[in-house]
Amino acid sequence: MKDFIKKTMIRKTKNIPFAFYILLIFLFVSCIENDDEKIASVGDKDLKYSEIEFIYPELYSQNNYEIQKKILVKKWIDTELLYQAAKEHKPINSERIEQKTKYYKKQLIIQNYLDNVAYKNIQVTDSEIFEQYQQDKGLYIISKPTAVVVNYLANNKEEGEKIRNILVLGDKKELNSLNSKHNINQQLVEKENLTPKIEEEIFSSYNKKIIGPIKIKDGFIVIKILKKLNKGEQIPFTFVKNKIKEEVLLEKRNNLYKNLIKKLRKTNKVKIYEKNN
Repeated sequence: MKDFIKKTMIRKTKNIPFAFYILLIFLFVSCIENDDEKIASVGDKDLKYSEIEFIYPELYSQNNYEIQKKILVKKWIDTELLYQAAKEHKPINSERIEQKTKYYKKQLIIQNYLDNVAYKNIQVTDSEIFEQYQQDKGLYIISKPTAVVVNYLANNKEEGEKIRNILVLGDKKELNSLNSKHNINQQLVEKENLTPKIEEEIFSSYNKKIIGPIKIKDGFIVIKILKKLNKGEQIPFTFVKNKIKEEVLLEKRNNLYKNLIKKLRKTNKVKIYEKNN
């Protein structure tokens, strides 16, 4: 079930060669000069925040921003280290490098065309997403006891108690202020994937709505339980909507790509020459 609810922030790259992906990162990051704050450096080469935004504009709208940022920074550092080491040595096969560079440049130009021209007007409506959800009901099934929760983090127990009191007794204004401050989002949590204390509190036989504050690694947590789901029930639409949208969008892009290639083959002279033995 985790695959259905996991939010991925990075554009799909499984069909892109790894070397091309690294080159894409390096080309964008290495060629831009900005005066904003540095995020990393290798020797005298700096990586700045705006350069990450340039490569990954989607990154800033993701809930797991910090995790994805660390991954991208690590890739940049690894690439820069290898590049600086490689520059000190004469290429063993410079002709092959030139050919590869031309190939990757061509791929970048093609991808730019597809993203900004061919795919530009592709839209996925909410009705299309929900229709796909209805068709694939069997794919989105709860595999173990699950709860829909909202988490509130606190620096100390006293702050956690205040949060709990607002959740239990607060008026609408206080609740709106609390939710705005914590930028809350509903989450699905599964039994057996939580710390023992939190799991016990959420999945106990008691019909609790608010639990905590509970001590965690980085402070305290107060949890509001919105709903409990049993094994075999369908995963709520909200938690798979983005995944389904990505799948529908990818399918539309693939279909457009196939039709575009078919059209170009008809309007251009294409020949395949057999090698003479």
